[in-house]
Amino acid sequence: VILRWLHKDGTVRWLESNGMALVDPSGEVTGFRGNDRDITSRVLQDAQLQRLSRIREVLGRFSSAIIRLHTREELLQELCRIAVEIGGMRMAWGGLVDWKSGKIVPVASHGVVEGFLETLHFSIEPPSADRDTLPARSVRDATRQVVNDISLTASPLYWREAALLRGYRSSASLPF
Repeated sequence: VILRWLHKDGTVRWLESNGMALVDPSGEVTGFRGNDRDITSRVLQDAQLQRLSRIREVLGRFSSAIIRLHTREELLQELCRIAVEIGGMRMAWGGLVDWKSGKIVPVASHGVVEGFLETLHFSIEPPSADRDTLPARSVRDATRQVVNDISLTASPLYWREAALLRGYRSSASLPF
């Protein structure tokens, strides 16, 4: 049996537990004998290998989509679908920059969107501290922007609350 165990120091450990009942000649259980082995490192390595395998599959499908699709909108829609269905993301969206208005316009999405895109303002203009978004920073700085834990980020409150309400736990924005 494999058990997930919360250690008193707050860390999660994985244990492989084996045991058997000890019985007397009359068939009464008098005790148990067994052992536990900490397999946390093996479980974490397996999870990492699964993530890397999923990433490899996603990148392969992205490459295929880039070759076979001809419009930006079709490509973005397919990349969003792949990110959710193959990559295991809860939601993905893609947008195009309207350089005249200085806005990022969402044109494709897949997964649990639930009005999220309508809650954000995607201006690439110099931001006010309370309205900046990862996509805007990504476009302005031509860098990827990653937040591993949305609940801990210093991102604007309206964005964080809208994301957490929809079950989003992390976020990444990549400029193309």
